[in-house]
Amino acid sequence: MAGKLLSELGLNEEDVYIPDSEEVSKALKRITHLAIGAHQDDIELMAADGIAACFHQEQSWFGGITLTDGAGSCRGGIYTPYSEAKMCSIRRKEQEMAAMVGEYSAHIFMNCKSQEIKAPGQDDIVAKLMKIISYVKPEVIYCHSFLDRHLTHAAASVRVMEAVRRLPEAARPHRFYGCEVWGSLEWLPENYRVALSVDKHTNIIAALNQLYDSQLSFGKDFYQAAKGRRIANAVFDMNGDSKQLAYAMDLSKLIDGDSSFVDSLKGIYRLAFMRDTDNLQKIL
Repeated sequence: MAGKLLSELGLNEEDVYIPDSEEVSKALKRITHLAIGAHQDDIELMAADGIAACFHQEQSWFGGITLTDGAGSCRGGIYTPYSEAKMCSIRRKEQEMAAMVGEYSAHIFMNCKSQEIKAPGQDDIVAKLMKIISYVKPEVIYCHSFLDRHLTHAAASVRVMEAVRRLPEAARPHRFYGCEVWGSLEWLPENYRVALSVDKHTNIIAALNQLYDSQLSFGKDFYQAAKGRRIANAVFDMNGDSKQLAYAMDLSKLIDGDSSFVDSLKGIYRLAFMRDTDNLQKIL
């Protein structure tokens, strides 16, 4: 039964990690919050809201999808001489450890190459995402922002949006967020910006990010940077009292309609520019 389901989803048995060894169909069906990241460690940086919302909960379950295989990773410290194959293996193990500690329902490894994610017309990737999302039917999807400066991150968000746009309305998520990683989103117009409090289970979130030793060893502490941004967002937020606040783009507003992603983003930039210039005009 599991083999048939995985085949229908375009997956192999080794593509799915289930920390509590639940049967595959149940593990996928119970996911309420699904995060789709380009690389191992992206999900823990950008979807802390979902991880915390599901931790120790019986009715809410977090699940993840990592699109790339970990090849081409930056290396430092003991990892400097590691081969591509060994780095891919290390990064998968780190992601599996995060899924176990974070009590994820399941984590799917799609094992694509970065070049495949970034190349236009990737119908195979989009079709596989459609099958998985349609089967899981998550209430919430977290992915990268279209505006992320890391091109593979931006491409990942485009592939996810392409998949969601092609789904029937009943299979689409109720909430759909494009999250901060390489680039902040505090400047977004308020009707496109969602504030996600990251005040719960902060020790768990910190622990998950620290599991990615291979990425921390080459000199960039991504977790401290992400945490610092969330603290800054909270301090400069005029409407709340959160200690840590992540911003996301409300991608549900971009699902329907014939506009291209680029045209939609131009409109968002235009709104932000008009807001700022209108505010300036009031004091001139």
